[in-house]
Amino acid sequence: MRRSGPGVYNGINEDERWPSLGGDWWVLIFGFVAIIGSIAMINRTLNNLRMRDESRNWISVNGEVITSEVKKYLGTNPYTDSLDDYCAEVTYRYSVGGKMYSGNTIRFTGWCYLSNDRAQRDVDLYPKSEVVLVYYDPDIPEDSVLEPGGSFWSAIPLLLISLISGVIGSLVLIAVLFDKFFG
Repeated sequence: MRRSGPGVYNGINEDERWPSLGGDWWVLIFGFVAIIGSIAMINRTLNNLRMRDESRNWISVNGEVITSEVKKYLGTNPYTDSLDDYCAEVTYRYSVGGKMYSGNTIRFTGWCYLSNDRAQRDVDLYPKSEVVLVYYDPDIPEDSVLEPGGSFWSAIPLLLISLISGVIGSLVLIAVLFDKFFG
């Protein structure tokens, strides 16, 4: 005998059709966020590596440093007791074909550090009002960098963290969904 009425579909109660996640909804959200964050970080890192490689063939022009300072970002670094990042923030301007552009990329493989000293070294290399060599993409002149190329190895930690985050997120999703649908 088929049941009918509200909440019943083809004789099957909705509660029987879809298992309840109960209190596990937050675990699913964690899994999805970990996977999406992992994909975004991998995409950004691979894009930076691509631009790092392309920048070796970019054209250079003289530019001028507009600002040069170390900025401290609180609570952004999970690997130290202080949980702080120190970033060299250098802004420069340059002209291509009579049009002015500005940029803020020192290198594509990182300019934030665990210590103020390392960030200060970058700032000291590019003091305010200094004339600098700016490398720009001839096809997209607004893409620029002060130090073309760079180290592949500085991208490895971020790639590893991204991959681990994605794997953990996937395993969490698989475990919860497997338990709910087949457990």
